[in-house]
Amino acid sequence: MAFCKVSFDLFCDKGNEPRYRLYVNNELFTERTYVWARKKSKKHPLLCINCQKNLSKKYCICKTNVESATPMYLRENLQIDAPPGEYAIRLEKVDPGKYRIRNTTVDLGPAEIIDSTTFRIIE
Repeated sequence: MAFCKVSFDLFCDKGNEPRYRLYVNNELFTERTYVWARKKSKKHPLLCINCQKNLSKKYCICKTNVESATPMYLRENLQIDAPPGEYAIRLEKVDPGKYRIRNTTVDLGPAEIIDSTTFRIIE
């Protein structure tokens, strides 16, 4: 058995507070409701999800509707105490929404990232 911490950025496009569940190898780790404030301010300008430019208008030059495409994300952390082997992270949508997992890292323990949704615990 080895203890590991794996974290990743979970992006979600605008929706009506979508809910999701996170599983590791079919074991439920969490169920959350994605809630955010979407107000433009000087400190937090709108950002186009396609070209990553800060905007002051409703539409970007790449024709993306900023209100519906502005990405919001949170950093998910998984703490796992498990034997060596490969583990898959699976996201299940409870409510409609578009999700993306990015920037997966091992923060602690004997593990390595295989891809954005798979990691391996090693000894």
